[in-house]
Amino acid sequence: NYSNFRVDPYDPYRVWFDSKMKGTWTRPLEGKEPNGNVFMSPAESNSLTFDDDGFCTRLTAGYVMDPTDSNTGGLGGIFGIYYAIGNAQLPLSTRSLPQIFARAQTAAFSVFTGADVDDFAKEPINLLATVAAQSQVFTPRPTSDEVEDDGDDSDDSVSDK
Repeated sequence: NYSNFRVDPYDPYRVWFDSKMKGTWTRPLEGKEPNGNVFMSPAESNSLTFDDDGFCTRLTAGYVMDPTDSNTGGLGGIFGIYYAIGNAQLPLSTRSLPQIFARAQTAAFSVFTGADVDDFAKEPINLLATVAAQSQVFTPRPTSDEVEDDGDDSDDSVSDK
């Protein structure tokens, strides 16, 4: 689906538009047999640039606007399609080094956090609290509401005597 066509306010020869696609892998691709995987692309921004005669001289595509709205691992264009159907390209050809390191860190800590590298929509995880809850190494202090009254009106604190 293509929508939201608009003329670039800084370059009157350029037209921007948005796209969002969905598809199913049904035919052989690069010697691999289809497995029926479905891809849902994120909303992407694209542009066409025209010359004075009205001919298109440049096409730009695949600028992901919301990486959480797909199953493409945040990738746009053909890289996102390959990722979603299970034929992802090498990370060095599709991601920057900081993204590669961040995804490796998320994968390494997934044992503790349960987070997947493509879980963009989840709330940030407090790693220490998650590890503590799973391993029960730390015992939380009871809050004042949880402390039972022993009936003694004296101060329960330690005295200096």
